[in-house]
Amino acid sequence: MVKNGHLPPSPSSLPEVPFARGEGAAFGVEVLALEELRSRELDHSIFRAHRIEFHVLVVATGGSGWHMVDFVQHPLRRGTLTHIAPGQVQRYDGESDVAGFLVLFLPEVCALEAPHVRWPPCFSPAGADFELVESLVQLMFGLKARRLSTPPDRIAWQMLGAVLELCDGAVARHLVREGATRSAEFEAFDALLEREFPRRRELAWYARELGYSERTLSRWSRRVAGVSAKTHIDRRVGLEAKRLLVHTDRSVEGIAARLGFSESTNFVKFFKRVEGTTPSAFRRSYAGGR
Repeated sequence: MVKNGHLPPSPSSLPEVPFARGEGAAFGVEVLALEELRSRELDHSIFRAHRIEFHVLVVATGGSGWHMVDFVQHPLRRGTLTHIAPGQVQRYDGESDVAGFLVLFLPEVCALEAPHVRWPPCFSPAGADFELVESLVQLMFGLKARRLSTPPDRIAWQMLGAVLELCDGAVARHLVREGATRSAEFEAFDALLEREFPRRRELAWYARELGYSERTLSRWSRRVAGVSAKTHIDRRVGLEAKRLLVHTDRSVEGIAARLGFSESTNFVKFFKRVEGTTPSAFRRSYAGGR
């Protein structure tokens, strides 16, 4: 059974980290300093791969390092923002001296749903944009130590909307500088894909659900993602397969079943076509690198 667009847990799945509604996070928002995160005693190591069930925005204010999101190490330095969405696999750099903040928030906070926050994993806003985001996040963090009549985390919850709006505008300008584009229609397709990919891989089904032709869907996909809609679907399934191959001990047969393939041989053919290698060879290439 698929819950909220993500695969259900299994005995051999990679650690899935929920949002902890502890003290100072009752409203579904928490701001941490990176130094504070490193000193926390957690039930799992944040320096190994794990999947999150909430959003994380990493605001780097100094130092240097990296942050791994779905097999890609993104550089961190002052002025970079890194976004990790629910369901993605991440790993923190245990050797870096990066300073900054983490903004953790649930998808439903401020009436947001996860597909509405569709940003690149790592982007560098213009200086003025970053400084505004940095100032707001520093203020949100500073509220934690204040004795206020209104709970600080409630104020942070109210401020989060401004942070996300600033980031969304910064992303739009970043994409313009990169020659890329955005499309509400493509984002609707991407959101539906995120929910249904473990069960649906047919382009025709997505086109019918969205009320568009396959050709129109592919035109939007090429404009935004640079590939056809069918290739975009296959890449999403392939990404989940890679996550399960590298970060779990599930068998190839078990992964095939988990991703809706009736026969493991069909999954192997699919994976080789999309990724250029077999599932077993891909897993071996990452052995020891979890």
